[in-house]
Amino acid sequence: MFEGNFKEAQEKKVTITDFKYEIVQAAIDYCYAQNMSSILDDQDKTIDLLYFANKYDFSTLKPKLEKLLSQKISKENISILALVSGETNSLQLRKACLNFIHDQFNKKEGFPAEEVAKFDAQFLIDLVTLALN
Repeated sequence: MFEGNFKEAQEKKVTITDFKYEIVQAAIDYCYAQNMSSILDDQDKTIDLLYFANKYDFSTLKPKLEKLLSQKISKENISILALVSGETNSLQLRKACLNFIHDQFNKKEGFPAEEVAKFDAQFLIDLVTLALN
């Protein structure tokens, strides 16, 4: 981006309009090994940072965010995290979501049908495949 004939290379600046300032700042803080706990303590902000890391190819930050979100999976957030995992191509998070649901089924614990309806088709296919293996 900062090399070649790109506008950003000539102006030596990038304008990011599709993410909030605090998310961009957190990504910059990560680059400089600064504290990001205020972002990471908030699930919605962590998810936004995952979208940012995916879009701008922060290849070392993305798996860390996936791991953090994987450790916080619950019945209350599984549908959003499964969706996010698909939209951000977060395979580690996706696998954790699948395993969480699979474990719920194995425990024969109830799971609300309205939550299952929120899962995308590929997630459901992956879940059935996991259950059959």
